[in-house]
Amino acid sequence: GSAWGIGEGAAAGPPNRYGDPAGHAWLAVSGPREVTRHVLTGLEDRPANMIRFAEAALELLIEVLEAP
Repeated sequence: GSAWGIGEGAAAGPPNRYGDPAGHAWLAVSGPREVTRHVLTGLEDRPANMIRFAEAALELLIEVLEAP
């Protein structure tokens, strides 16, 4: 089985019907350690936000893996 999981819930753009602004995301890493992070890019560009969210999720995983 898998040892780690990465999750993302986001509004890449435009703003969604729940009132979340474009560029708003929650990221999570789950495994032997569990960590969440809130991301606000300040951008309304959907493709750019999608890239930033993916980068931020991978960066969060790397941080968790490298933590003592």
